[in-house]
Amino acid sequence: MKILIVEQEPAIRNGLKRFLALIFKQWAIAAVDCAEEAVKILEKDTGYDLAFIDYEMAGKDGLWLIQWIRDKQLNLACILMSGGLPSIPEGIIFLAKPFSWESLGEAIVRAGVKEA
Repeated sequence: MKILIVEQEPAIRNGLKRFLALIFKQWAIAAVDCAEEAVKILEKDTGYDLAFIDYEMAGKDGLWLIQWIRDKQLNLACILMSGGLPSIPEGIIFLAKPFSWESLGEAIVRAGVKEA
């Protein structure tokens, strides 16, 4: 099982990666700072199960990346994160930043992901 974190803020990206590594001990976790880097990873490896995607990033935004994932028909649960209140299309799981570990867990459950 694999998790992809796409977050431009290093403190959030690294903190989330460390926390998820504690919960999902057997999962591989990759972290990048922009949508373009995420696309490069997903073009090489379509085996990711869960993605945490920042809404606002340099270059392409999180909604663009989620649409790209859908267009490629990847079987990847996506959680969109933002410190603001963007207009979220129906069917996208949203996690407001800053988030508590409890709300993070709730978002993971809504995404349908179970610890493997």
